[in-house]
Amino acid sequence: MKAVAAQLGVRPLLNRTVTSKRLAQEASRSAIIHLACHGTQWAEEAHFDMAWSPPAVLRLRSGGLTFQDILTDWDLRSTDLIVLSACDTGLVNFFQPWDEFAGLSHVLLQAGAHSILSSLWSVDDESTGLLMAKFYHSLTTERLAGPLALSNAQRWLRESTASSLVREFPELYHPDPKLCVNARPFAHPYFWAPFYYTG
Repeated sequence: MKAVAAQLGVRPLLNRTVTSKRLAQEASRSAIIHLACHGTQWAEEAHFDMAWSPPAVLRLRSGGLTFQDILTDWDLRSTDLIVLSACDTGLVNFFQPWDEFAGLSHVLLQAGAHSILSSLWSVDDESTGLLMAKFYHSLTTERLAGPLALSNAQRWLRESTASSLVREFPELYHPDPKLCVNARPFAHPYFWAPFYYTG
Protein backbone atom coordinates (compact mmCIF):
# COMPACT_ATOMS: atom_id res chain seq x y z
CA MET A 1 0.00 0.00 0.00
CA LYS A 2 2.81 2.40 0.85
CA ALA A 3 4.41 1.88 -2.58
CA VAL A 4 1.07 2.63 -4.27
CA ALA A 5 0.49 5.72 -2.13
CA ALA A 6 3.99 6.99 -2.91
CA GLN A 7 3.35 6.69 -6.66
CA LEU A 8 0.05 8.56 -6.31
CA GLY A 9 1.52 11.19 -3.98
CA VAL A 10 -0.97 10.57 -1.17
CA ARG A 11 -0.95 9.30 2.40
CA PRO A 12 -2.59 5.87 2.74
CA LEU A 13 -5.23 4.87 5.25
CA LEU A 14 -3.90 1.78 7.03
CA ASN A 15 -5.18 -0.87 9.41
CA ARG A 16 -7.77 0.38 11.91
CA THR A 17 -8.01 3.84 10.33
CA VAL A 18 -9.85 2.16 7.43
CA THR A 19 -13.51 2.07 8.39
CA SER A 20 -16.67 2.00 6.30
CA LYS A 21 -17.52 5.55 7.39
CA ARG A 22 -14.02 6.92 6.67
CA LEU A 23 -13.96 5.25 3.26
CA ALA A 24 -17.32 6.80 2.37
CA GLN A 25 -15.96 10.26 3.30
CA GLU A 26 -12.72 9.83 1.34
CA ALA A 27 -14.39 8.20 -1.67
CA SER A 28 -16.43 11.27 -2.57
CA ARG A 29 -13.27 13.34 -3.11
CA SER A 30 -10.90 10.77 -4.62
CA ALA A 31 -10.16 10.34 -8.31
CA ILE A 32 -8.45 6.98 -7.65
CA ILE A 33 -9.36 4.61 -4.83
CA HIS A 34 -7.13 1.62 -4.11
CA LEU A 35 -8.52 -0.99 -1.70
CA ALA A 36 -6.01 -3.61 -0.55
CA CYS A 37 -8.10 -5.73 1.78
CA HIS A 38 -9.85 -9.09 1.70
CA GLY A 39 -12.61 -10.01 -0.74
CA THR A 40 -15.23 -12.43 0.55
CA GLN A 41 -17.33 -14.85 -1.44
CA TRP A 42 -19.71 -17.72 -0.89
CA ALA A 43 -17.41 -20.62 -0.14
CA GLU A 44 -19.61 -23.12 -1.98
CA GLU A 45 -20.52 -21.06 -5.04
CA ALA A 46 -17.41 -18.95 -5.83
CA HIS A 47 -19.38 -15.79 -6.55
CA PHE A 48 -20.38 -12.71 -4.60
CA ASP A 49 -23.71 -12.68 -2.88
CA MET A 50 -25.92 -9.60 -2.96
CA ALA A 51 -24.76 -8.75 0.55
CA TRP A 52 -27.32 -6.20 1.67
CA SER A 53 -26.59 -7.28 5.22
CA PRO A 54 -23.58 -9.04 6.77
CA PRO A 55 -21.43 -10.82 5.79
CA ALA A 56 -19.65 -8.06 3.93
CA VAL A 57 -18.23 -8.35 0.41
CA LEU A 58 -14.99 -6.63 1.49
CA ARG A 59 -13.41 -7.24 4.89
CA LEU A 60 -11.56 -4.37 6.52
CA ARG A 61 -9.48 -4.46 9.71
CA SER A 62 -12.38 -2.67 11.40
CA GLY A 63 -15.55 -4.30 10.05
CA GLY A 64 -16.48 -4.59 6.41
CA LEU A 65 -18.40 -3.24 3.43
CA THR A 66 -21.67 -4.53 2.05
CA PHE A 67 -23.31 -3.64 -1.24
CA GLN A 68 -25.81 -1.57 0.75
CA ASP A 69 -22.98 0.45 2.35
CA ILE A 70 -21.62 1.33 -1.09
CA LEU A 71 -24.92 2.19 -2.75
CA THR A 72 -26.24 4.11 0.26
CA ASP A 73 -23.16 5.98 1.50
CA TRP A 74 -20.69 6.30 -1.39
CA ASP A 75 -20.77 9.03 -4.02
CA LEU A 76 -18.33 7.93 -6.71
CA ARG A 77 -19.29 10.33 -9.49
CA SER A 78 -15.86 12.00 -9.27
CA THR A 79 -13.98 8.70 -9.11
CA ASP A 80 -12.13 7.72 -12.27
CA LEU A 81 -10.82 4.37 -11.04
CA ILE A 82 -11.29 1.94 -8.17
CA VAL A 83 -8.62 -0.74 -7.81
CA LEU A 84 -9.65 -3.79 -5.79
CA SER A 85 -6.36 -5.61 -5.16
CA ALA A 86 -8.00 -8.34 -3.13
CA CYS A 87 -9.10 -11.89 -3.81
CA ASP A 88 -12.14 -12.67 -5.97
CA THR A 89 -13.40 -9.06 -6.23
CA GLY A 90 -14.41 -9.38 -9.89
CA LEU A 91 -16.57 -12.46 -9.49
CA VAL A 92 -20.26 -12.17 -10.30
CA ASN A 93 -23.43 -13.97 -9.30
CA PHE A 94 -24.88 -15.74 -12.35
CA PHE A 95 -27.77 -17.20 -10.38
CA GLN A 96 -30.04 -14.25 -9.68
CA PRO A 97 -33.59 -14.40 -11.10
CA TRP A 98 -33.08 -11.28 -13.23
CA ASP A 99 -31.08 -11.09 -16.46
CA GLU A 100 -28.12 -9.01 -15.25
CA PHE A 101 -24.96 -10.15 -13.51
CA ALA A 102 -24.55 -9.03 -9.90
CA GLY A 103 -21.13 -8.32 -8.46
CA LEU A 104 -19.00 -5.81 -6.59
CA SER A 105 -17.68 -4.12 -9.76
CA HIS A 106 -21.23 -3.57 -10.98
CA VAL A 107 -22.32 -2.06 -7.66
CA LEU A 108 -19.36 0.35 -7.72
CA LEU A 109 -20.28 1.39 -11.26
CA GLN A 110 -23.86 1.97 -10.10
CA ALA A 111 -22.49 4.20 -7.33
CA GLY A 112 -20.86 6.37 -10.01
CA ALA A 113 -17.31 5.04 -10.48
CA HIS A 114 -16.05 5.31 -14.07
CA SER A 115 -13.91 2.15 -14.07
CA ILE A 116 -12.93 -0.79 -11.86
CA LEU A 117 -9.87 -3.03 -11.69
CA SER A 118 -10.78 -6.30 -9.97
CA SER A 119 -9.73 -9.95 -9.67
CA LEU A 120 -11.18 -13.27 -10.78
CA TRP A 121 -9.52 -15.54 -8.21
CA SER A 122 -7.52 -15.63 -4.97
CA VAL A 123 -4.38 -13.64 -5.67
CA ASP A 124 -0.78 -14.01 -4.50
CA ASP A 125 0.38 -11.13 -2.26
CA GLU A 126 3.89 -10.72 -3.66
CA SER A 127 2.99 -10.89 -7.35
CA THR A 128 -0.01 -8.61 -6.79
CA GLY A 129 2.18 -6.03 -5.06
CA LEU A 130 4.58 -6.05 -8.00
CA LEU A 131 1.77 -5.91 -10.56
CA MET A 132 0.16 -2.95 -8.81
CA ALA A 133 3.47 -1.07 -8.52
CA LYS A 134 4.08 -1.49 -12.25
CA PHE A 135 0.45 -0.67 -13.09
CA TYR A 136 0.62 2.65 -11.23
CA HIS A 137 4.00 3.46 -12.76
CA SER A 138 2.51 2.91 -16.23
CA LEU A 139 -0.57 4.94 -15.28
CA THR A 140 1.15 7.92 -13.65
CA THR A 141 4.66 8.12 -15.12
CA GLU A 142 4.11 6.71 -18.61
CA ARG A 143 0.61 8.26 -18.75
CA LEU A 144 -0.96 5.15 -20.27
CA ALA A 145 -4.75 4.73 -20.20
CA GLY A 146 -5.96 2.34 -17.51
CA PRO A 147 -6.52 -0.77 -19.67
CA LEU A 148 -3.16 -0.27 -21.41
CA ALA A 149 -1.41 0.28 -18.08
CA LEU A 150 -2.83 -3.02 -16.82
CA SER A 151 -1.84 -4.87 -19.99
CA ASN A 152 1.65 -3.40 -19.78
CA ALA A 153 2.01 -4.43 -16.12
CA GLN A 154 0.75 -7.96 -16.81
CA ARG A 155 3.16 -8.45 -19.71
CA TRP A 156 6.02 -7.05 -17.62
CA LEU A 157 5.30 -9.36 -14.67
CA ARG A 158 5.00 -12.40 -16.94
CA GLU A 159 8.34 -11.72 -18.63
CA SER A 160 10.40 -10.39 -15.70
CA THR A 161 13.32 -12.43 -14.37
CA ALA A 162 14.21 -12.76 -10.71
CA SER A 163 17.23 -10.49 -11.17
CA SER A 164 15.25 -7.79 -13.00
CA LEU A 165 12.55 -7.80 -10.29
CA VAL A 166 15.16 -7.36 -7.55
CA ARG A 167 16.74 -4.54 -9.52
CA GLU A 168 13.46 -2.71 -10.19
CA PHE A 169 11.53 -3.33 -6.95
CA PRO A 170 13.95 -4.51 -4.23
CA GLU A 171 11.50 -3.51 -1.49
CA LEU A 172 8.69 -5.65 -2.95
CA TYR A 173 10.43 -8.76 -4.27
CA HIS A 174 12.43 -11.18 -2.12
CA PRO A 175 13.46 -14.17 -4.24
CA ASP A 176 14.22 -17.67 -3.03
CA PRO A 177 18.05 -17.85 -2.86
CA LYS A 178 17.92 -21.16 -4.75
CA LEU A 179 16.09 -19.56 -7.67
CA CYS A 180 18.08 -19.01 -10.85
CA VAL A 181 18.53 -15.28 -11.53
CA ASN A 182 17.22 -15.77 -15.06
CA ALA A 183 14.10 -17.63 -13.94
CA ARG A 184 10.74 -15.98 -14.56
CA PRO A 185 9.04 -16.56 -11.18
CA PHE A 186 5.67 -15.12 -12.19
CA ALA A 187 5.35 -16.44 -15.75
CA HIS A 188 2.35 -18.63 -14.89
CA PRO A 189 -1.03 -16.95 -15.62
CA TYR A 190 -2.06 -17.50 -11.98
CA PHE A 191 0.20 -14.58 -11.04
CA TRP A 192 -0.39 -12.03 -13.79
CA ALA A 193 -3.82 -12.81 -15.25
CA PRO A 194 -6.37 -12.48 -12.41
CA PHE A 195 -7.03 -8.77 -12.83
CA TYR A 196 -9.32 -7.24 -15.43
CA TYR A 197 -10.60 -3.78 -16.24
CA THR A 198 -14.30 -2.81 -16.30
CA GLY A 199 -15.71 0.51 -17.46
